[in-house]
Amino acid sequence: MDNTYTRLRALFEQCVEMPEGECELWIDRHVVDTDLRLELELLLAADRGESGFLQQDVVAHIDQLGAAGAEDFSPDSLIGRRFGAFRLQRLLGQGGQGTVYLADRADGDFAQTAAVKLLRRGIHDSAEHRRFRREREILARFEHAGVARLIDGGVSGDGVPYLIMEYVEGVSIEQWNVERGAELHNCVALFAQLCEIVAAAHRALIVHRDLKPSNVLVTPDGVVKVLDFGIARLLDEDDVQTRTVIPLMTPGYGAPEQARGGAITLATDVHALGMLLRVLLTGSPPPMTPGEAKVLPGHLPAELRWIIAKACALEPERRYRDATELGDDLARFLGARPVLAHPPSRWYTTRKFINRHRGGVLTTAAVLIAILASAAVAGWQARVAREQALRAEATRDFLLSVFEAAEEDLPKDARPTPDVLARAAAKKLQGDTRLAPAMHAQFLSMLGAISYRTSDAVAAAEYQAQALHLLDLAGDTNSRERLRIEVRLAWALSNAGKAAEAETLLAPRLAALRSVTDELSVDGLSAYSDAREATGHVPESLALIREATDLAQKVYPPDSEKSLNALLFLGHALSNTDIRQATELTESTLARWRTLNLPKRQSYTTALSDLAEFKRRQGDVGGAVRLLRETLRLWRDIHEGANEDTALTLSSLGRTLGERGEYEEAEALLKESSAMIATLYDPHHRYAINALGAEGALAINRQHYAEAVDLLQSSATRCDEAKMDSQPRCITNRQQLSLALLRLGRIDEADVAMARSLELRRKLVGEKTAEYAYALRGSGEVQHAQKQFAAAMTTFDAALAIHTQLGTLSGVDAAALYASRARTLVALQRPQDALIELERADPIVRKMGPQPAGRQIRILATRAAAYAALGRADEARAAARDASALEAARAALEPGDWELVQQLLR
Repeated sequence: MDNTYTRLRALFEQCVEMPEGECELWIDRHVVDTDLRLELELLLAADRGESGFLQQDVVAHIDQLGAAGAEDFSPDSLIGRRFGAFRLQRLLGQGGQGTVYLADRADGDFAQTAAVKLLRRGIHDSAEHRRFRREREILARFEHAGVARLIDGGVSGDGVPYLIMEYVEGVSIEQWNVERGAELHNCVALFAQLCEIVAAAHRALIVHRDLKPSNVLVTPDGVVKVLDFGIARLLDEDDVQTRTVIPLMTPGYGAPEQARGGAITLATDVHALGMLLRVLLTGSPPPMTPGEAKVLPGHLPAELRWIIAKACALEPERRYRDATELGDDLARFLGARPVLAHPPSRWYTTRKFINRHRGGVLTTAAVLIAILASAAVAGWQARVAREQALRAEATRDFLLSVFEAAEEDLPKDARPTPDVLARAAAKKLQGDTRLAPAMHAQFLSMLGAISYRTSDAVAAAEYQAQALHLLDLAGDTNSRERLRIEVRLAWALSNAGKAAEAETLLAPRLAALRSVTDELSVDGLSAYSDAREATGHVPESLALIREATDLAQKVYPPDSEKSLNALLFLGHALSNTDIRQATELTESTLARWRTLNLPKRQSYTTALSDLAEFKRRQGDVGGAVRLLRETLRLWRDIHEGANEDTALTLSSLGRTLGERGEYEEAEALLKESSAMIATLYDPHHRYAINALGAEGALAINRQHYAEAVDLLQSSATRCDEAKMDSQPRCITNRQQLSLALLRLGRIDEADVAMARSLELRRKLVGEKTAEYAYALRGSGEVQHAQKQFAAAMTTFDAALAIHTQLGTLSGVDAAALYASRARTLVALQRPQDALIELERADPIVRKMGPQPAGRQIRILATRAAAYAALGRADEARAAARDASALEAARAALEPGDWELVQQLLR
């Protein structure tokens, strides 16, 4: 795997001492990856900013670029400078977002002209940097013949962010109409072309936010081109926690919600389009107050006045939903058909029909009268069916309005993902009053299921809770549909870290779940089992999942995906009590899956990841790595871009490689995982905390204990701030923190961290679980460091007894416990017993490979001490010699252990 971090560091070290002009040329020749180039440019800009210039506005930077800040500086002084692969030739214009230049390609690969925009606001921190990259990528993926495409973007050596866009030769749409003297219908037809372009962006869920005449050009051959599509979104100052909200908009064209700092929707662009149409048709500037906006010249056709009024309505919900609806109404006007903006009027509709079909009206009048008479006879039938028709129409319109963004003619990269569609649909549902409460609840629950499958458990829980509230309003307290929504809510709550709430929700519904043998019963029992396991009730959880598995074999065909899924879920549950049985069941089920040639979807890939963890826990680290690599490949095939499954697998693979001593690749994988999680979740999400823990664990394996303490202390702080201290990963990270503190000799701090970890583990899972036994081993390590050797041995014995009873001692954890016991037995002057423990640890450690060296040196030092205590000098010296050969790992030892090794070698 390409180690992006190492490569970035090497590139930085190569460039940092170069003169600026030479540096830019070198980057052009050697760095072709745009994302890597952007990262490198930002690092170089930060390195040159010793006086904190990245905290300044970019306008100030531009002022400093020419003549050392001379008073006569002008934007023309930048002509000739190079940005990316382009050199500025002449100034094209200035605006609120930045300064635009005509530029020619300067790298010599081929001739190309472009427009380079130097953005007015700088990139101040890493969060803004990620956002700049994300928005740039969104705009670069959106391609349409009517949009000036984004070619590239980056940050100059002076810290100025820039965008390189297609250069469009033309005049503004307003100037075009004035110069050509376009008559009304031609003007509307040209504007309809603009609506088609904006509609294509709206289908990709991209909002322009700053439509105005200067951003809409018409080429000499009459083709409309839209500039700066989505640039306002990229520049929008929406981080209210760190700066004042500054709405980016042009007065007169910006919608009222933009001025208020409200939500930006597709209707925001509709308002700007309405104002632009008004300007084109009236030749007057846009009104600056709402009162003025209502006044339209009387010479305009009534239909156009209605269309403009609807598009420019103050309330977004009263406007056209998007540019498609506005364009459709303009097409109706051009085709002399009734426009939707007209208030309800049968006479208006009839008059427009007669205008279009005057010749056929007289011929068909008698037929129409006969039809009307027949309709009167059948009127009662229409009234009976009206309610069902309205309901079906509302459902159809809602679904079409949500999913029209995924039309097949849209480029694949521009199509919205299911989670984006789910959020858009939920917003539409809020204002839709046509759906009955029960159907509204069903739609919300469906959106919640989509959000859950796309790893957004928080949104899924919110939608399911709203659906239950609607059923409450409808008087539904005990239907099967309600139970289905409750089960979906329980899954979402558990996945969002609220297993106790899920348990409380489903506990009183067990009788209802068991009353019918169907798919919902299987799903509900599995959800309740999952919640019970997460709250520490392992035996009850296992009994429930066995019940659900038996039921699944009756409900589903034996070789179906759902039947095999149930067995895989049972294998996952068994891993808490019998890791070998869990491994055998999972391996055999996955083998059946492959034999049946079933598709390797999410459930298969999740089980493959589970199997890798089972292998790791049993000491087969090589097998775990192979499985995790296959898992990662499958996730990348299933998902595009950043997603939870890929991020977590990257983290697991990185952790496992770190345990095997393959540090460079492990670090690269963990950084990729952390970057992916940072784009998906806020810093206090449990996955972000997991990422810190994984990096901390790697630092411990590398014996970078100070770095590990920083990472794991940050994790503990976030857990406290988010009130998630009782989450399993938070507890584990606190235990790892104690270990890192021990290695630094900060024993009192390690004791506090370990005591807190042990207390939380006891509350979460009880004292008869493998998780608690792991925590006990850490507590024994602290007691050993405090020289409370008898207490430490008692603690290690208790951990061993729990593991033995549950059958959960194997692999890495077994080797660690045996080695810890051996060290304490030596301190208790029981060297022969210590050697027995080391004989148990040795084969496990050898199976795991020669790394990490810290694990090896601890075992060798303990062995040397045991032999010395038994008077077996030659064997003690040999073990000491082997330990001394690993001197680079001596930080893993306590000071007295290394002194003993050196003494035995004298």
